[in-house]
Amino acid sequence: MLRMNGCMKLCLDDKLKEVLILKYWYLLSRRDIAKILNVSEKTITNWKNKAFKLIKNYKERRLECDIRGP
Repeated sequence: MLRMNGCMKLCLDDKLKEVLILKYWYLLSRRDIAKILNVSEKTITNWKNKAFKLIKNYKERRLECDIRGP
């Protein structure tokens, strides 16, 4: 997460973005994504969970910022 001029910006690593895109845009299974990225299925689960955690934290901080102001 970056803070620029009082505004927060969500920044996900490319690997986290790729997992979310393959999973939710292309509707691929965890197994298929693991094969494409040449990593274990557990790694795909970890990356997906990390991405969701970052998104959740971003949304919570954004809400706090909106309530308090910049």
